[in-house]
Amino acid sequence: MIKILSLIILTLFVMTFINCSDKKINLNPSANKENVLISWPSDWTPYLNKKVVLEGIAIDSKLGAQLLGKDNSIWIDGLDSWPKGFYQGGSQGKLLHVTGIVIERSDLPVFVPKEGEPQKTGIPVSQESDIPKAQKRFLLKDASWETIDKP
Repeated sequence: MIKILSLIILTLFVMTFINCSDKKINLNPSANKENVLISWPSDWTPYLNKKVVLEGIAIDSKLGAQLLGKDNSIWIDGLDSWPKGFYQGGSQGKLLHVTGIVIERSDLPVFVPKEGEPQKTGIPVSQESDIPKAQKRFLLKDASWETIDKP
């Protein structure tokens, strides 16, 4: 009887010790997977400073390389244009999976046009209060990409 009681106490002690360890069991492992392709958001704000993977078409613009999605696009930080052969003009670019960290900049050239002044380069807005919102753009920092073969 004492042996059985000792065995039960020892078992309870071991189970208590194991439960107090620092190891955490991940009950939702899919939530932590990296490099999971996401849908194109209409608002990038929830993704700021987060790593994302997007599928889109490589295009070049005056402000640099962009990835074109269904309804919007995102710039590629530090890339003036896609490598040769990735973009052929119009919407004729390679289909890519691009991985990067979403960042925000307020660096687009924006102005309020005034009568009698020469035409400026940039994005015209109707009033001064519209400038901060119009200057904002989102980019992918530390971007890497792979081409996708169309089926």
